Amino acid sequence: MTPQILDWLEEVRRSYLSSPGDVLEVGSLNTSGSPRKLFTAPATGKPARAYTGTDVREGPGVDLVVDTLDLLINFWPRQFDTVLCLQTLERDLSFWDTGTMIRITVIR
Repeated sequence: MTPQILDWLEEVRRSYLSSPGDVLEVGSLNTSGSPRKLFTAPATGKPARAYTGTDVREGPGVDLVVDTLDLLINFWPRQFDTVLCLQTLERDLSFWDTGTMIRITVIR
């Protein structure tokens, strides 16, 4: 994840997500930086109650290996207060279906 995206997300976190609740990160494999620390040990605001990182591959930052189309097999509808999906959809051949899964798992 680029430093610019992390900086932008830190500002979003500080301005709009002072209490993020339960966080799901879709596409959490850490290859060049992770937003996890912004939510689990933030400089300002409350930390997330829980932070779950998912990806299609095992590795750093991944708590659960799962295809985005199978999110509802592992999580229930409206389970998460905040869902992050950063630098993921551009490599997703079914990005519209992933968007639907994200919409279903987040509390409105």
